[in-house]
Amino acid sequence: MSAAEGDAATEAGRDRVRGSCLAVTDRADRCGVAREGLAAGDRRMVWRADSMAPELDLRAFRDGRP
Repeated sequence: MSAAEGDAATEAGRDRVRGSCLAVTDRADRCGVAREGLAAGDRRMVWRADSMAPELDLRAFRDGRP
């Protein structure tokens, strides 16, 4: 396997893991818990909302939420 093939395989693997993680965090019950924590000022949720949510488009932290 060439270095380029290895890089592509690593990137594909990372994308699969990221997709799986996002699918779990996108569940309605998880979104509710995250929103409640954010409203309560939980520093872990505030950090996620500020640093991760915009890049990953996390549903729990969207303004026009469904």
